[in-house]
Amino acid sequence: MLPLTEIHFSLDIESGIEKVWKQLTTQKGITSFFSPIANVDFHVNGLFEIIFAPSAPVGKQGAEGMRILSMDKPNLFGFTWNSPPSIPKIRGQRTAVFIYLDSISESKTRLVFINNGYGLSTEWQEARDYFLNAWGNIVLPRLKFSLEQEAIDWENMPNLTKYKLYNP
Repeated sequence: MLPLTEIHFSLDIESGIEKVWKQLTTQKGITSFFSPIANVDFHVNGLFEIIFAPSAPVGKQGAEGMRILSMDKPNLFGFTWNSPPSIPKIRGQRTAVFIYLDSISESKTRLVFINNGYGLSTEWQEARDYFLNAWGNIVLPRLKFSLEQEAIDWENMPNLTKYKLYNP
C-alpha cells in the first residue's frame, strides 16, 4: 500500500465567507494568524512568503519564494509550499495548498484545506507528518481563533487546544 500523499482538513468557522476570504488574502489578515512577518502580493503568481524565523539565514526563514497558484474570490485560494529547513533534501521542491470556502450561512463558513504533492520517500513522509501537525494544530487553529476571537497576539500566544484538528 502506498503512503498518503496529501493532507486534508475540514472545519467550520463562525464567520462569514467574505471575512474568511479577507483573512486569507490580505497582508493584515495573513499577519493576524499565520506569522507576524509576511511578504505577499495577492494575485496569481504573486509572492506568498511567510517568514517564521527572520533571524535565520536567507533560505531558512520559512516559506520563502512561495507563489500564489489560484484565486477565485471568495471560494478558492491556492499557493505553493515547501518543506521545513530540517528536511533539506526536499526543501527545494514544492507541494500545493488549496483552501476552499463554502458559505453555510451569513455567519458560518466551511473551510476545506488540501495540501497535496507529497512524494513517497522517507523525507517526503517526514514532511507530511510535520505538516499534519503544523497545519492541523497550529496554522488552521490560529486562523479559526483569529476569526472567531481576535488576532493572534504574537507576544502572548492563546491556548488553541480546543481548536486543534490533528491527533496523532
